[in-house]
Amino acid sequence: MDPAVTLALRLACALLLAAAAAHKLRDVARFQATLADYRVLPPRLTAMGGILVIVAEITAAGLILVPGGHT
Repeated sequence: MDPAVTLALRLACALLLAAAAAHKLRDVARFQATLADYRVLPPRLTAMGGILVIVAEITAAGLILVPGGHT
């Protein structure tokens, strides 16, 4: 694949993940409440799960930008 296309796709994915994390960071409590409404985690883990989702999005956005960090 053309390196310019690869770079553009990596930047787009990183931007998407960073924007998603930023949106959640604007109102963490609301995101945690929404996560609780989905009932994918036990109630006692919802607060920590919400934080971990945000951290995972930020981490993934950063790792996508690391040269050689993809296959």
